[in-house]
Amino acid sequence: MSFFVLLKGSVTKYNFDYINKRNPKRLDDTKVANKVFKHEIDSINSGVYAIEIMTKGIQVLAAQDTVNEAMDFMSKYGVHHIPIIVDNRLVGLVSYSDINQAKSSDRLEQYMTKTILAAHENTALRDILQVLMHENIRSLPMVDDNFKVTGILTINDVFKWMLANHKYTK
Repeated sequence: MSFFVLLKGSVTKYNFDYINKRNPKRLDDTKVANKVFKHEIDSINSGVYAIEIMTKGIQVLAAQDTVNEAMDFMSKYGVHHIPIIVDNRLVGLVSYSDINQAKSSDRLEQYMTKTILAAHENTALRDILQVLMHENIRSLPMVDDNFKVTGILTINDVFKWMLANHKYTK
């Protein structure tokens, strides 16, 4: 279905040219920030979609929350990635590795990734896996048609799905 880049409050559809092609090129934050990509990815009919395996009902934090609050949150919920929301809009993503050496009183806005790659919840898993592997990322926030965060898909979600579908493990 679609991938989106969220940057400074704007949402842009993004086409990863390497999906289903050879000679892939990596996503470059400067390229994303300076160009507008309006092309929607045609999903491969893989039969499995993000909405089927993503973690739903996720908790979020605000940009003004502290590193200490995020670390407590990660420990309490057993997560490593937290979407950051301001006025019901996804404005960042913070991971454990972003904040594990930070001062506990620092605000998350200092450490969060502000150029966020997200995917529509009805995107084919095959497309998402290609992006996760090629961009060397471990999670993607999932959004609906209104760009509201509906969940997150992590590589752990993929592993859990594989283990539940015994045809992928012998």
